[in-house]
Amino acid sequence: MPARGLRQRRLANAAEPRWEVAYVCPACGLTTAFDIERLSPERVAALTGTAWASELRQARWLQHTDAPPQARAATPHHFVSVLVISCLTWLVLTGSFQPMDLAWGLAVCLIVARLSYRLVAFDLPRWMRHPRRWLYFLDLLVEFTRQIIQQNISLSLRVLRPSLPIRPGIVAVPTRLRGDVNLTLLGSLMTLTPDTVTVDIDQARGLMYVHWIDVKTTDPEQARLLISAGLEDRLIRWLL
Repeated sequence: MPARGLRQRRLANAAEPRWEVAYVCPACGLTTAFDIERLSPERVAALTGTAWASELRQARWLQHTDAPPQARAATPHHFVSVLVISCLTWLVLTGSFQPMDLAWGLAVCLIVARLSYRLVAFDLPRWMRHPRRWLYFLDLLVEFTRQIIQQNISLSLRVLRPSLPIRPGIVAVPTRLRGDVNLTLLGSLMTLTPDTVTVDIDQARGLMYVHWIDVKTTDPEQARLLISAGLEDRLIRWLL
């Protein structure tokens, strides 16, 4: 399976375990298992034009004595990941912070994590395993809250003035961030602040097109300093 790789399991009527390829269709989720021992090279070569054919070709020549990298044992990080996710799920479902409910939740989550952490294929993000990254995250929240308060006050003053001194426009803001998740976070944070709305992102050129309610400059670098520099610098320290 793409999510978990190849795993070894003993068959009921087999003296020795055999390797088997399981393919999960990314479109419909249908799982199809293939017994490698029963596939001839001619049959594998005939399966052309499909995404799983290349997977079969690679798995056909695996050395049965060498476990692939995906079959490595689970680590304590996986146990902690399942425990944290289980505890958060318990809090969301119960909505209670009573000591007795928290104690029962911790006990149940420990049991769930102990029984299932070897089967999961996810781990906590890297920043959650470093205490310093939590401080960077809090710094980001403080800066985001400050910008929301400041821009709300500024927007309220503009609305109360009869002349409504605004100069709306779209400016190009350069960014050092790359990747869908990082750019989406930065764009969403800027959109949540009252003065700016992220319109488009050009990853190839490293530009974010932002609608600014009061354009103070059209210079890209100056616009970055006024719009996104505070949030972007803290995002880089937190995630990268």
